[in-house]
Amino acid sequence: MKYLIGFILCLAILFSIQTQSVNAKNNSLQQLTQDNNHEYSPAIDGNWIVYARINSGSSIRDLVAYNLRTGDSSIIHSFTSTVDPNIRISNHTVIWTFWDDEQHRVFAYDLNTKQERILNDGTYPVFEIDIYKNYVVWIGVKTGYRDLFTYNLDTGESQQLTTDSTEDSSPSIYGDKIVLMRYVGGYRNIFVYDLSTDTLNRISYLTSDAFEPRIYKNIITWHTNSEVYLYNLTSNTTKVAAATADYPLSSAGFETAKIYGDNIVFCIKGFIDTTYVGQVYVYNVANETTTQITANIAVEREPDISNQFVVFTGETSRRDLYLYRY
Repeated sequence: MKYLIGFILCLAILFSIQTQSVNAKNNSLQQLTQDNNHEYSPAIDGNWIVYARINSGSSIRDLVAYNLRTGDSSIIHSFTSTVDPNIRISNHTVIWTFWDDEQHRVFAYDLNTKQERILNDGTYPVFEIDIYKNYVVWIGVKTGYRDLFTYNLDTGESQQLTTDSTEDSSPSIYGDKIVLMRYVGGYRNIFVYDLSTDTLNRISYLTSDAFEPRIYKNIITWHTNSEVYLYNLTSNTTKVAAATADYPLSSAGFETAKIYGDNIVFCIKGFIDTTYVGQVYVYNVANETTTQITANIAVEREPDISNQFVVFTGETSRRDLYLYRY
């Protein structure tokens, strides 16, 4: 009897993941989830989307991996923490963070082998994370300040890169470059740490806070409340890619900006009359054009981008997952 019950539970979990197979053409939009659950924090890389899900009527939350090529979904981790797991993917490795019983853990999951492991010992708080191939970066408070760390997935070795009293945050890694925010002179500005030379260089001198830098090859993007920037590491030039003044929203502000190839995806929030909205756009760096992606839902947010796909959430009475192919 206990084996029969276990089999039934497994079937229940399998069929509770209601996603659609992908059959997207260029410039097309597809809704991936249609259920009573609440999907959030999606991340995409290659053929994989991983997102968090609040199950309807339950305190249990899941991390769900969705394969764009096959349309298959599976639960890779279940949890009860309400803290954003900071999901990141590179190739077939997913990483995320959780705070459980005051233990600050960084997890890694191999989508090919279906093996999970914990990367740190939980003795000091760990916050924002990112991954590129076999390198993980995170912000940790080991000596009283937010500092930058790396972790090698192949060797299991961790290294602290910054050791001063400057507060670091929001690391993003590509190749041998790590971009991050540092709190200097009363504002958060953007710095680049070069792993090949062990040097840290400042690239922005803003008089307002910068947020969420991201890097892809030689291009870095970040946003303030009112503008989205891009920086070219080859030419050492900065450009404004988007500004709130260009959009017909009141009390507008940018929420996020991420980059893949020649495309930057960003979200802007504000009001149309008295209605609160979130809108997702793609800016093409090469031809300097901007395209809105919309599911005709008032609040669209949390975009991520990889290859020719943008994934984002649309919020009505719940949040569902959407996929756009450009």
